[in-house]
Amino acid sequence: MGISKTQASLLFLAHHNYVKRLAVRQAPLHGICDDIVQQVFIEFTEKAEQWEIGDDVRPLLAGITKKIVLSYWRDHSRHHCPDVLLKIAEHLRKLSNKDPTPEHHEEEIRALRLCLEEIPSKHRRLIDLYYFERMTTQEIAFIIKKKTTTVHRMLCRIRAKLRIGILRRLNHGGTQ
Repeated sequence: MGISKTQASLLFLAHHNYVKRLAVRQAPLHGICDDIVQQVFIEFTEKAEQWEIGDDVRPLLAGITKKIVLSYWRDHSRHHCPDVLLKIAEHLRKLSNKDPTPEHHEEEIRALRLCLEEIPSKHRRLIDLYYFERMTTQEIAFIIKKKTTTVHRMLCRIRAKLRIGILRRLNHGGTQ
């Protein structure tokens, strides 16, 4: 279906400098650029069988790089938080454990679940890939063989339909 790991490795090597430039621009620390590039390489080659690679692989590499850079940013900010922020975060975590979801949120979640059951399977697949598998729109575009902008537009339309469905259910006095 996709390409072999060897082909993916060669394709990555052809675009190595592109990924390196992205990592240098986006990395939280200058010294971790090589680590980011290595992570992009690993993720790109591990998932190579899933993708039909078209003319330009750069959007996919950019999406993977962005995802990995964001992960490094999250880790960096967690490890370099002042003690005061850590205490505030711990306090908020304790508060959230007491009552995880307010009652009005439970109704919204119930309505969302019902709406998700009603949408077509191809829309449900996009939601699963984007929100539960945490794939970028570029990665999804390669999987479903559509343009990235098309995937983005489809997700926006699906979210709008879900929003309308949830509001309709909530305005009619619950989840029917």
